[in-house]
Amino acid sequence: AELEFNFPVHEFQTRQLMELSTPDTPFHLQKGKSWQGLMNGKIDFIGKQGEQFYLIDWKSNHLGYESASYNEPALQEAMDANNYHLQYYIYLVALYKYLKGRLPDFEYDRHIGGVFYLFVRGIRSGASQGIFYRKPSHEQLLQFMNILSI
Repeated sequence: AELEFNFPVHEFQTRQLMELSTPDTPFHLQKGKSWQGLMNGKIDFIGKQGEQFYLIDWKSNHLGYESASYNEPALQEAMDANNYHLQYYIYLVALYKYLKGRLPDFEYDRHIGGVFYLFVRGIRSGASQGIFYRKPSHEQLLQFMNILSI
């Protein structure tokens, strides 16, 4: 079952999140806007290996017919174009809050292994094509959470 989450987001300016944006991890937001409200979403799957939990999001995007259409540069382009970097930050906040409330000894680096976006049309046995992985630093996630006043 998907993990549904809800958490309040206090008012913030989109420029604040844009300041966290990098060429490798861009957030696409309208500048000059303020947002607030209830963040709601569903995480496809949370897997556990050892002490670490991983977010897994299945993507059915069609990026092309050739295996090269699902190589690392193509996946980065798809992640950028669909604002999936912002999405996985939000998912990581939800997982962070979930684990912090359930594991008395919770530590980000010990318990969170990262995020996998699996572009299922491009995954091939024995290859890394179609698989995007990222784990923001604890500091980066805390900065993101601070902007949202979480």
